Amino acid sequence: MKQKKYIIILLIFFFGVNNLKAQVSDVITGLNYPGGIAFYGNELYFSQYNGTISKININDNPLNIEEVINTGNILGEFEIINDYLYFANFSGNKISKINLTIANPTIIDVLDVFLPSGLKASGNKLYFSSGSGSSTVLNQGKVSFINISDSNPIPQEVLTGQAYPLSLELKNNYLFISDKYDNKITKINLSDTTYTPIDFISGLNEPTGLIFNGDILYISEQGNNKITKIDTSNTVITLVDFITGLGGPAQMDIKLTDMYITETLSGKISKSENTMLSVKNFSLEKVNVFPNPSYNFIQISGFESRMSISIYDVIGNELLKQVVVNNQKIDISHLNTGIYFLKFENNEIFKICKK
Repeated sequence: MKQKKYIIILLIFFFGVNNLKAQVSDVITGLNYPGGIAFYGNELYFSQYNGTISKININDNPLNIEEVINTGNILGEFEIINDYLYFANFSGNKISKINLTIANPTIIDVLDVFLPSGLKASGNKLYFSSGSGSSTVLNQGKVSFINISDSNPIPQEVLTGQAYPLSLELKNNYLFISDKYDNKITKINLSDTTYTPIDFISGLNEPTGLIFNGDILYISEQGNNKITKIDTSNTVITLVDFITGLGGPAQMDIKLTDMYITETLSGKISKSENTMLSVKNFSLEKVNVFPNPSYNFIQISGFESRMSISIYDVIGNELLKQVVVNNQKIDISHLNTGIYFLKFENNEIFKICKK
């Protein structure tokens, strides 16, 4: 019996975890065409076709769906920046936001824009796709950005003449764009003075959502009812099935080692557990933790993908664990004055001081 177990372990090691297809389970069912999805701590925010933004706390048992606000419009992607949930108000022709620290938030309009779909933040820049949503009116889609610190942000175009640009992701200063009707993913080098679109992969079937975990790019192919993945660190681009048999997968988000998925046609949110185990490559020399010392919060910058972090006290007790994005603030106001250790998921450690 032990010999069989060792053989299985060796086979898994030899062929690699990346070759194993993920298994999914239902989180919430009976939803009305869920779309956008994003984590804020342990709270999972999601949209439905009826225009509502709701949330659940994934640690609750049983789960309780709490409606946060009804926008009255069809919504696109979510992006959480600090304590604000930005959302593409697709049929409302706006990009809007709500304050997640308020019990009954009101909608704050950020920008008037025609049919916004995808959102992705990088520092103070918020990239968004817009301008197309019908298969009969193509090549009017575009990608732009605004500076969200401006009181009256002015859009700057990055890419035009697209069929239906939808989801956006960032990696190594490249902006990746899924085009639902051209069935491909394009990328742009944001460090270039002139933005030139590069076809990254074609032959997909309605790519709707994108998300990076380390070097792995996950793609929801709504037309094929599956999620595929690509290891972008490889020279040869190879598309591999990750999850099949879904019901119109739309958007994805990652919480520690679990991927959460909105399945539009199935009317549910599902998750794949313990599959996000890749370690992202980054150097601690590039990471900046500030302010340090701090009274209320610390902010981490200098990495590109979502990163799992933990905070420990001097005797090794884990006091906080969460997934963060670049430039996200972490609340430490509840900690006592003293020295703590911030541990990244690749086991590198940074000392912080709470005043």
